[in-house]
Amino acid sequence: LALLGMLHTFRNLSGLVLRPGRAEPVFAGQPADVSLMLLNPGRLERFSIRIDTSGSGAGAVADVPPQAQQLVQLAIATERRGPMMMPRLRLSTEYPLGLFRAWAYWQPAIEILVYPSPQEGPLALPEPEAADHGPGQGRRGNEDLAALRPYQSGDPLSRIAWRAAARNAPGQLLSRPL
Repeated sequence: LALLGMLHTFRNLSGLVLRPGRAEPVFAGQPADVSLMLLNPGRLERFSIRIDTSGSGAGAVADVPPQAQQLVQLAIATERRGPMMMPRLRLSTEYPLGLFRAWAYWQPAIEILVYPSPQEGPLALPEPEAADHGPGQGRRGNEDLAALRPYQSGDPLSRIAWRAAARNAPGQLLSRPL
């Protein structure tokens, strides 16, 4: 009985064809749903084929009819953003008696795109600046026309106040302070 059970456990996994599916992009921290295709080219039905990542308890169990295919969905944990290669998978079975386990490892060529996780809650507003000037007094800044100075050689062209230069005499360029 033991030898026959060992042979049937091996035969239940032997000859299966695995094909990688696709993985949809996810945010970091969310599980990625990955699809895999199990093909059974033989005449025998394959029972209780377990697919999981090596070392994890979570996975999927599938039965594959003879000369048919079965789509299997796996949830893969993601932690960091960026492209992530699919981890190595372990296919195993204990069918028919549960006394023996046959297993095989497979590294599918699937890349999972992991986006950065969105920020939780509303965005923080900037701190209000202390108003040290009285009413009616403006601050001098980059947009204030009173803060313009004559153009100096080496000033970036993006800092030139072209509207003010058009109102002045030709050849007199003004630039905003840095």
